[in-house]
This record gives sequence, structure tokens and C-alpha cells, in this order.
Amino acid sequence: MASSDNTQLLRSQAKRLQENLDIKNRKYHFKTYRSCFEGSDAVPVIIKLQLAQNEADAIAFGNQLIDAKIITHVTGNHRFEKKKYFYKFLNPSNDADDEKEFELRRAFTVKDTFKLLDNDGDGTISFGELKQAMIACDMQVSDQEIHRMLRERGFSDPANVALDYAGYVELLGGKSLRLSISELYAYFHALDLDGSGYLTAAELRHVMTNMNIKCDDGEVDEMVAMYDEDGNGRVQVEEFIALVKSFGVEVYDDLVCADGVPEEDRKLDAVPEKAEQEESAAGQIQISGLPAEVQAALKHFDFTNSGVVSSKGLQRAAELLKVEAMAGVKDPESNPALHWAQGRQKRGLGKVIYKANHIALIVKDVGRSATFYSNVMGFQQIRRPNFDRHGAWFTMGNLELHLIKGVPLVHSGDDLIVGHISIETFDIEKVPGMLRQMGVPFRQNVSVPKGKDSGGGIGTNAANNNDMIVRQYFFRDPDGYYIEVCNCDVLTKYCLGAKNAPELLSYEEGARNLSIEDAGKLIGIMQRWTAKGQQEKHDRQALLEKAKATDHSLKALAGLFGYKAATTVDEALLATLITRKSVWGDICQSMTEDQLREVLLLCGNSVPHADNVMKLKAEVEGQRRMQAPAFYEDGNVLTKPKPSTLDDDM
Repeated sequence: MASSDNTQLLRSQAKRLQENLDIKNRKYHFKTYRSCFEGSDAVPVIIKLQLAQNEADAIAFGNQLIDAKIITHVTGNHRFEKKKYFYKFLNPSNDADDEKEFELRRAFTVKDTFKLLDNDGDGTISFGELKQAMIACDMQVSDQEIHRMLRERGFSDPANVALDYAGYVELLGGKSLRLSISELYAYFHALDLDGSGYLTAAELRHVMTNMNIKCDDGEVDEMVAMYDEDGNGRVQVEEFIALVKSFGVEVYDDLVCADGVPEEDRKLDAVPEKAEQEESAAGQIQISGLPAEVQAALKHFDFTNSGVVSSKGLQRAAELLKVEAMAGVKDPESNPALHWAQGRQKRGLGKVIYKANHIALIVKDVGRSATFYSNVMGFQQIRRPNFDRHGAWFTMGNLELHLIKGVPLVHSGDDLIVGHISIETFDIEKVPGMLRQMGVPFRQNVSVPKGKDSGGGIGTNAANNNDMIVRQYFFRDPDGYYIEVCNCDVLTKYCLGAKNAPELLSYEEGARNLSIEDAGKLIGIMQRWTAKGQQEKHDRQALLEKAKATDHSLKALAGLFGYKAATTVDEALLATLITRKSVWGDICQSMTEDQLREVLLLCGNSVPHADNVMKLKAEVEGQRRMQAPAFYEDGNVLTKPKPSTLDDDM
């Protein structure tokens, strides 16, 4: 009876606390947690309500509420503390609502896709919203092309189209999805931004951001891991087709070849890299024979005095003249000096912003820093309005640097996973010698490839003589801020060029162009895929309390999932997981090689199952191990930074 009375008293006290707390939806790393409060806010309220006399008692009271299952940390990772951790009350009605919300969130339908495309919420999809959906699916189409597509589908006034839900369903051909293999190849190609033949977590993040589908890094990891049977941390086309089938989508084969082998069973065939084509005769303009006034104009572009002008050179000259003409004109998309894409979706402040103006650093001594940025970096000082007593402004060529006197905030670790200012050079070969001559210590980073990868497969490059990497030299300013000098221009065509550029072509996918209907279907697939990743994470975290009651061993955690063990390990899969230990942020970095062998055995050589067990171990222990890429001290000595840990606190 006494225990029942204590529970009743505790619930009564909890109700008073709940009525006095600021309970609301809160965000952490772009994820929203519903109806929660912060532990740091709750402690003074507990004392104010005389539910405890001091902080220690207030924290003990909070843990009583957790033990009585009246409150809980939002992910179950923490006891009650006076920290900015999120906690929620476990009212039965709220639990039911939360679960219902999760079920609705994962059961995406055609109507959910319609709502996502209807950006302004007016109940219809306009021409502009339709265009944005197509751009989000990597379809570079003009207004005229979309007008043509819509007219072919019976819309007499394409510019003023307003599709309601029924019209959208009719456009798609019905609510149920039935897709061909050729359609899935085309969808895969749209998601494969660099034409590498596989999808990475970063590519999925890029695509979903464009589609305005919100999910956190962990959920994107789940999306890749669920179908990554070969363990390379990527999704191949065969795995993509399998995941679409797992949504209950009917997939039929329309690509049976003459030899009877379905195209879905073939790997994407690699094609040799295209050699640089010499300019054809059609790309050359003979100056002689042209009208005199034209000859006089073209001679300014005949830099070799050969009597021939390159059409590409003229095009480049026109671009530069346009940059000059656009000076002062606030039309971001029409200025070739800026990176904005034509027709981009302008969300939030994107409707009014133009370009970056400056970077500001808080420095201890403005004079000392000004000397460094003038003499070492060679930046040019510019006039600064007279406001603070100390300060200095510089131009870095296309962006300003502002120095502000105060307390510096700099990276304290020993790796190159750092915030930094990157400066491009046109002569990277001279940089190491110049830094040594000035007595500036530096480190060479070798982990960034020039394009799809550095030629070493799924691992991170660790060689400083690799021609497939970007050359990057990092050093610190007097306060400890990192500066990078690089030849990053080698990435310009890869990052900003057209998808059919030689830098990106690597396989013959045979993918057709996407249609208006395809845009809606592909976005719907991505919504379902996202929801399935969220469900996978949700289901695993439901095991957290049981996992905490174990010894946290891999065997105990694998047992919670009910996975069946293998008798021998698949050595090829093990080698792949060991290689992934070099990739920053990969869950395999939390495991030793022996642990990777053990978890594969316990999970029957299933990489998706092993991934689940490794992540549950990191979640139950509250952190995961991270190993930053190696670098070269002074450009010569290979150096491996000390491992760090990433907490899942919130």
C-alpha cells in the first residue's frame, strides 16, 4: 500500500512539474522532437516548486521520474541531468499519438508526394512547382520543354497549369506504382549525380535536400545500410531495384536481351574514359576572307597570330564580357561569375540573397593577425568603417576577410577535420617550398579525390603521390585558425559541370530522359525509402532499454535481434568492412578488426544485420569511435591522428 501511495504522490508531483515546464517541439541537428523539455530548464523549476531543496536533490527527483516511467530521455540514451538533454512525459495518450504520428510518417502515399510538391499549400501543383520537382530529380529542362510535355498530355495552357490531387493521380496513371526495369535504371541514373555507377550517402543527402525531404545523417546511413549486401557502403543498381521491390512496387522486366539474360542481372558496363577531342575544323574561324570590320574585331582574339580564332575562345571571351557587364546587376542566375543554377528553387532567404560577402574571424591581437594575412597570405587590406577600436578588413580576391578583436574560437584537435578558409592557387607546386621558406609549419591532406574517387575503391587515400587527389596544404594563423591552399579548381567541372561532361561519364546506363510523371514517381520512391530508413532506426532504438540490461557484448546485442550465426566468416566481406575503417564517420571505425570478424559471424555474414548490431552497440554506449584521415606533416611524414569520439547527446 505504501508503494502505491508513493507512486501516486510521485505522479501528482510530476503533474505539477509538467504544468510549469516549457514543453514544446524542439530541434536538434535538424530533427524535431515533439512535446519535450530540457533537463537544464527543469532543475530550477523542480526547486521552485519545492519538490527538491537543491540541484542534487532535483536531479535525483528527475531520475525517480525516469525509474517510475513517468518521463524519459527522448531516445532513451541518458539518465536525468541538468544539461540541455531533451526529456518527455510518458503519458499514455501522448505515447499513442507519437506512435500514430510515426506510422503516418512512414506510410508515404501518392497524396504525401502531392503535398510535398504543393509548396505553397494551396491544394494544387502549379507550373513552377512542377518545374521544381523536375529540377530536384536532376532534370535540366527549359520552360519550353515542360510546356511541350504538358501540351502532349492535354494541357492547353501549360504556363497556368494547376493540378489538383485528382489531376495529379491521373497524370501518374493511378495511385499504385508499377515500374519497369528501364524506368528504374533511369531513376538510378538521376540519383547517381556523378555517374559513378553507385549511390553514396552524400548523394542521397544531396538529392533529398533538393526534394525537400527531411532526415538526419543517421537515417541516411540506414537508407544505404539496409540494402548494402556487399558491404561497400554504397548502393549499386541491383540493390536499388531490390529496395524498390521491397516497397511492394510491382517491377516488370522490359529489357530482356537477345541472349535471354535480363538486363537487371547485368552490371553497368564500364566504358573507357573519353580522350580529349581535338577541336574540329568547325571549331576554328579563319579570319581572312571576312569583311574588314569583322577581321579587325577578331584579330584581338588571335593571340598566336595564326590567322585563326577558336570558337571556344570567343565563347569564353563573351562570358568574361558578360561578367563585366553584370557588375552591379543583382540578378544572381544570369551572372556567370556566380555558381547559381538557372531555375533553382529559391527557399527561404534564397529569394533575396545574391552572393557571399565576407568571412569574419575573432582574433586575440588584430595587429598580429593583420601582419600574418598581409605577409604570409598576401591578402590586400581594404578600408574599414570606423566603429570598434581595433579591426582590419582584407580582400581575398573574390571574398572579404574581417578580423574582429575578441576571444578566438579555434579547433583544439590534432586532425584536419576542421573548419577552415580555402584559398585557390594557380601554382600548387610552389606552395610547399614557399611555406618552408617563411617558416610556416603545414600539413598536406590527401583524402579528397579529384572526382568520383581517388582510384583506390571504397577506402580513403593515404598516399601523397596519387595523381587522382586534390593537392591541399593546411596551416594555422597566429590564433590557430586553419588556412587551406589548394588547386581546388580541378574540381570545378566535376562539381558544377553538366552531368554528361567527360569528367562524369563512366558507364553506359542506357537510361532514357525522365518525364513529368517520372519526377513524381521518383520523389515518391525517395519518400518511401526515407521512411523505411527512419523505421529501421526506430525499430533498433526500441531495443535500447533491453540492450542496456546486457553486458553490451556483440553476442548479446546480436541475440536481441534474433540473428542466426554463421560457422565461418566471409573473408571478402570482412576485407571490405576493414577497408571501410579508413572512411571518416563510418560505423566500422568503432570496431576493431577482430570485432568486425565476430559481428559478421554472429550475423550470418549479413552486412545489413552486422550494421544494425554495430550501431546498437554505439547507441547503447552513447558514443562511436571516429578516426580522421591521415595527413603528411610538412608534406613528407605520414601522420595518423589520434581517434576521437562522437557523442549522441542532445
